[in-house]
Amino acid sequence: MKKILIPIIVCALLLSGCWDEKDIVEMQYITAIGIDYDKEKEDYILYAQVVSFAGVAKSEQAATVPSKVWVAKGQGKSMEAAINMIYDKSNQIVYWAHIGIIIFHERLLQHGIDQISDSLARFQQIRETNWMYGTKDSIEDILLVTSLFSSAVQTTLFNPEEAYHVHSIISPIRMHRFYSDFTEKATTTKLPMISVKEDVWRTKGATNDSAKSSGVFLLKEKKYLGGLPISQFRGLRWVTKTTKRSPLRIKLENNDEVNLIITQLDPHLKINELDKDKFDIDINANGGIIEVHKEISLPILKEKIIEKMEKEIRETYENALNIKADIYNLEELVYRKDYDRWKHDYKGRFTLTENSIANINIDITITKTGEYDYQFSY
Repeated sequence: MKKILIPIIVCALLLSGCWDEKDIVEMQYITAIGIDYDKEKEDYILYAQVVSFAGVAKSEQAATVPSKVWVAKGQGKSMEAAINMIYDKSNQIVYWAHIGIIIFHERLLQHGIDQISDSLARFQQIRETNWMYGTKDSIEDILLVTSLFSSAVQTTLFNPEEAYHVHSIISPIRMHRFYSDFTEKATTTKLPMISVKEDVWRTKGATNDSAKSSGVFLLKEKKYLGGLPISQFRGLRWVTKTTKRSPLRIKLENNDEVNLIITQLDPHLKINELDKDKFDIDINANGGIIEVHKEISLPILKEKIIEKMEKEIRETYENALNIKADIYNLEELVYRKDYDRWKHDYKGRFTLTENSIANINIDITITKTGEYDYQFSY
């Protein structure tokens, strides 16, 4: 009898571990959240993107049904109250550990994110590797955007590094890096701004919106400074070490132009040796020609590339200076390299002027010319 009971008991113990397992269709998986602030009511508003797995194929089915995307909304005097409202409204178990992106509305940035930051840090299901974004648009509209194949989690918002490696404009930032910069002295945090682009893709009888990078929000020492559209910070890419590949258009006479791809950037920012209150920027980069319609000598082309890059760098600096932002983190350079001078000379009142950038030295190497032959074009 014992010989029969022992195997049965062992099998029962092994099976018991699966008795409380939930099927994926019985749970609500939160894949993204966005947080807004209502100044009149003094309420935090939490939007949660929920992906349904009700259409997941069974073993006997031939294909899956596109998963639906829903957006839940919670509101309250605190982040916890907003989360609890979502719990109260849900008729299934809510699971937060699959969150991939977090979006802050500009209204929240203006109000301050200290309380939100504390709540996010204490929420065990939220990982510190989530991608961070800011927006001026409706968070609900952004969270309802799907890819061409009806997936909300296959958009570039969830995979920004791949898009950045192809077209480097503003470096994506993860949650742990965002808060590290956000609380660091002398450091300006750059939060990618996203917006909804309507009718980007079109098919028969339907169109598809897209959520794309549209600018950058600048914050320093827990304070919101303002935002810049892409057109006003094109020079940032040339002084960012993580830039992989970025296009550059050079206009010539008679509406002709040369289109290039700039790669392998190696920028260095340093304190000017003659005037410690000024800074120099040295950049080495490679350029590849992808389109040219008019013959131009290589020295003249390189001169125009350098001129265009320097112009973009200075214009970006000035645009940021207009909102009192140190977009190139020049103060951080002093803070890291010459802390005693930062502490005693500036006494926490570091200021920049239009002339703070003294020299910009750019060395560009044309590595690819396509079918265009420069053999006799010097």
